[in-house]
Amino acid sequence: MATEMTNIKMLKDKGRTIIIITGADRERDEAAFKIASTYMLHQPQADASADIGATDCPPPIEEVQGLEAPAEKADDIPNNEQIAQMEDYSIFRRRGLHTIGSGAYKGMSPFEALQRDHEKALISLFNLTKEMTPCEERTEIISACKQYMANLPSTANGLYDTREQKVTFIQTVAGMTPITQFVNGYPDVDSFCSGATELEIDTTFYNLAWYLADRGCRA
Repeated sequence: MATEMTNIKMLKDKGRTIIIITGADRERDEAAFKIASTYMLHQPQADASADIGATDCPPPIEEVQGLEAPAEKADDIPNNEQIAQMEDYSIFRRRGLHTIGSGAYKGMSPFEALQRDHEKALISLFNLTKEMTPCEERTEIISACKQYMANLPSTANGLYDTREQKVTFIQTVAGMTPITQFVNGYPDVDSFCSGATELEIDTTFYNLAWYLADRGCRA
């Protein structure tokens, strides 16, 4: 009989963190239970999985201390519709701990600003950090921008699929790149964007995306 694939989903809903494991067998359930026990007992140094598989018979649940009994009310367990409305934890954690305190994106997280306005937000946040003194907010903005740039080669096709979108991208990021290196044969970026062929636009667009990605991956 084929083994069902195990999928793990971690969700965040305000004060609740919900982990959903689909397709787990008994051994994986025991491993998850022990990890959860370690989490509840505040023992991050403990190797919760060291003894998994050491015996064919898993220890009885009664031996694990620190977890409350499962809730009896079905209302305490989110249904599929409720879960679908929750935010994936991988997205939640990228939002960071700080919102932007000034400028065009005041009140938004750096991640939210970049997801909404893409390269426009990248330039705005790039200029904002140059005016800020070192602090946690600045560090978080820089981290979000670097992550956005590092991902550009894999997201570019989905975000910029027309000449107009690519031209806007080139013109916008020109302020934070040595743009003359990418528009050889043209006196300036505007002349390039108005007179370049489709191939030239595509080539420069992808070269800039990779340039920014390399920059985003640097320490």
